[in-house]
Amino acid sequence: MMPAISSLGSNLTEDSLSNKINNIKFKNTKNKDFYLCILDFSSKESCITISPIKVVKNENDKNIAEKYHWVGNLTGNIPQWHVTSDNLLYALNSLYFLYKKTEIKTLKDKIYNIVKLYYDDNPVIHIKKSKIIDQPSGKVYFFLPNNNEAHVKSKEFNKNYINKFLEDTKDNEYITRAVLYTIFVDGECIAEDKDYIKMLDSREIKEDEYYDGICSLCGSIGKVTANTKELKFKYYNTDKSSFASNMNGSYFKKNLSLCSNCYNNIISGEDYIFKRSASFAGMNLLMIPESLPFKDGDDLYIENIFNVNRDIILKNNEIAHIEDNLDGFYTIDLMFYRKHNNSFKILEFIPEIPESRMIKISKYMYKTSLKFKNVFDNFNYLTINGFYLSIKNTRNSNFNESLRMLSSLFNSKPIDRNYLIRIYLDRIRTDYYNNNINNITMYILQKYAYIEFLEKIDLTKENKKITGDNDMDSEIGNKTLDSGLNFIKNMNLPEESEGLFCIGYAIRYIGMILFKKKINNNPLLEKINYQGMNFRAVEKLMNQIDEKVKQYDIYGEEIAYVLYKAHFVLSKYTLVSSKWPINDAENVFLIMTGYSIENQFIFGKNKKTDNGDE
Repeated sequence: MMPAISSLGSNLTEDSLSNKINNIKFKNTKNKDFYLCILDFSSKESCITISPIKVVKNENDKNIAEKYHWVGNLTGNIPQWHVTSDNLLYALNSLYFLYKKTEIKTLKDKIYNIVKLYYDDNPVIHIKKSKIIDQPSGKVYFFLPNNNEAHVKSKEFNKNYINKFLEDTKDNEYITRAVLYTIFVDGECIAEDKDYIKMLDSREIKEDEYYDGICSLCGSIGKVTANTKELKFKYYNTDKSSFASNMNGSYFKKNLSLCSNCYNNIISGEDYIFKRSASFAGMNLLMIPESLPFKDGDDLYIENIFNVNRDIILKNNEIAHIEDNLDGFYTIDLMFYRKHNNSFKILEFIPEIPESRMIKISKYMYKTSLKFKNVFDNFNYLTINGFYLSIKNTRNSNFNESLRMLSSLFNSKPIDRNYLIRIYLDRIRTDYYNNNINNITMYILQKYAYIEFLEKIDLTKENKKITGDNDMDSEIGNKTLDSGLNFIKNMNLPEESEGLFCIGYAIRYIGMILFKKKINNNPLLEKINYQGMNFRAVEKLMNQIDEKVKQYDIYGEEIAYVLYKAHFVLSKYTLVSSKWPINDAENVFLIMTGYSIENQFIFGKNKKTDNGDE
């Protein structure tokens, strides 16, 4: 992974600081304005002036983040010297820590008076008296220096001072609705100071931290460093000379040694991939390309690789866009992780996924989607994100199993179809007992489509396929299929699967007839065991369907065909039921899929229903 990140960083031509700029996070509050809150420290009047700049999501938020250099807060137990922050405490204390950190005389002189006046050589602001004065442009909050007042400890500062500040400013919308805070000194923006910007972009390592050695990454001989604390990832380190490439004990420092060029490339590459991280089902996702066919440092080409793969994973509804833009031969690493405060936990790392596999997944998901999308407008395109959620968002699934199946998809390893169907049935059973069966039929079609997709790319453990292999482009493209039965006939299903589809179709057809007779409950649905039904149970259900047809004088070409088809298929296995190729859970799932197809045609193909998790 480290060589890939270094290679990426070495091929970037844009300035490295732009890759560090973070996106502004907005609170999930509707119909409210948000602000960048400017805290202007005055060295003459002993006050801090509060003034706002309105921040609008998807309009000026990116420009605001770039202008005031919002690069995030420092991680770990490190003094927070960044003057732009989303944390009020960090912002108010930033000048003191910046003064302590910088060795640039012009910057140090600029903030010297503020540090002495407000902080008194301690990372706290002492309070003697405070008041708020209304002004046309906002409000002014006065802080007077301590003037020999008793020392205020950090804990007291955190607890008392901030609470007091928030209490006094609770009616100030610029504070309460601030998404960022930034520091000014006597009307001058510190975040735009050239010396401060230089510090943000600095990657220099002190000379005494370099030593003569061999770079672990590029193999060059010269000055190298083992100081990797600025790197976002902890790659590998050891203090045992027996692991070192150079066995001379006096020469050995640490096995992971980097020259300045590789060190800077890694930082550039890390900043680039973290800035382009995506949200995936409650997790964070990093994409790390390897062996990219770089085109003379073409940043737009590199950016396109990230955008296209993000579309494949999260959207997958623009197949032409994907095919036109994946023209290289490379692999991509996927890292799923969660970050909480200063902790960083890798949940799953999937290395070296070939570009060809990403294209294959994308194409088959898209083609399978069209089979249903061209008939049912409310059918959602299949996505990798949706596939993961279809496993995770069920009562009987577990987080680790969901990640394992996601990894299997990317690694082309077999996936247990029976397990998938059982967790899908759990959701179906829950909705049935909540009297919500008609609203979940689109969910069932979505999940059937995921099973069909897996079979198309040969990723199910079971050899016997239960879905169709005909995309029905000619018929579906013009939406000429006007009934659920015609749809089923054109799916090119295995004979046994079509028989089960017909059983489900018959149950829904009979339910429609009963509804017209003002009988609201469909007794045949009550005969289905959502835990699974073996072949004999399916035969028994078929006999009960026959009885209802006779009882209510239900006749017609469609019901006659499905009854014939179902009986024809089942009769082949009556004497050899052990050879029935479909298991108990799959029997129920396929019956309910047939039911769902007919239900969608009855209610109207465009009617909005429950689409499941996508």
